Amino acid sequence: MAEATTTRIARSPDARGSSVDADGLVGIVYTPDGAGPHQPVIVLHGSGGYIPREYCQLLATQGYWTLGLQYFGPEEALSDDLNGVPIAYFERAVEWVQSRPETVDDGIGLVGISRGVEPAILTAASIDTSATVVGYGGSGFLVPSTVGPDVPWTRDGDPIVSREQFDAFWSALHSTECGDWQDCSFDEPDAVCETVACVLDTVRETAENAYEAVMLPVEDIQGPVSLLTGKQDAVWNASAYSEFALYRLLRNDHDDAFGHYSFPDAGHLFLRPYHANIRGGSRSGNARAAMQSFPRVLDTLDGGIKV
Repeated sequence: MAEATTTRIARSPDARGSSVDADGLVGIVYTPDGAGPHQPVIVLHGSGGYIPREYCQLLATQGYWTLGLQYFGPEEALSDDLNGVPIAYFERAVEWVQSRPETVDDGIGLVGISRGVEPAILTAASIDTSATVVGYGGSGFLVPSTVGPDVPWTRDGDPIVSREQFDAFWSALHSTECGDWQDCSFDEPDAVCETVACVLDTVRETAENAYEAVMLPVEDIQGPVSLLTGKQDAVWNASAYSEFALYRLLRNDHDDAFGHYSFPDAGHLFLRPYHANIRGGSRSGNARAAMQSFPRVLDTLDGGIKV
């Protein structure tokens, strides 16, 4: 009987990380093999405050010059916790990455993880260059900090949305007569759930100021957008929350490719194929979501960042 052995290398040992502390930025850069220049990607962690190093290394193995950016934590240059984080910090990171000789300067990728989806969208929408966004388990609207009264993101020292604006938005959401917007099937990547559309149409009419303040301006992004969620998310209802961004993209006729892909048996995060990804959902559901979503991540980044 013939035998064969296959070795699957998920992360190249040559794609090692090096610390960066430039222009007040804190993070780890993972450089791919080859001469370059390479497509640049910034990965933004979630509320746990930890850079997903193995995921960053996985992207570098696929040829992306990857910056895992720390945006709060014990480092002196950063906020201590998820509160008072300036959007200018992320914009400065984009400028620094695009100034590097080893990266192409025609577009950038931003991968947001959980709460990191919010600054990924805010940053991509605010910069002049082409930007591609991938969001895992995030939200299409701004959510207050767990350690402060307002949303954690600031401009010129002030929160970009107050708790009062969020409360008005949230109250309007739950006072419509459209049905349960948190229990859609979310099985059409490019067609928003009818209940979510009804709710947001109503909120836009009855609480327009709160709607415009709290909803993320995802339609201003100059590039593709892919949102990835699990219907069995044990942290929050990311599938419903991400559908809000899909509504905004559809309503404003976004020019580039976009979609919201919700996996029925997956949990909060399913970043790396062939690894355990458990925070809700089943092991098999998370494994399937990771294997099916990662090629889409690569296609989205390749479609938006020119080489």
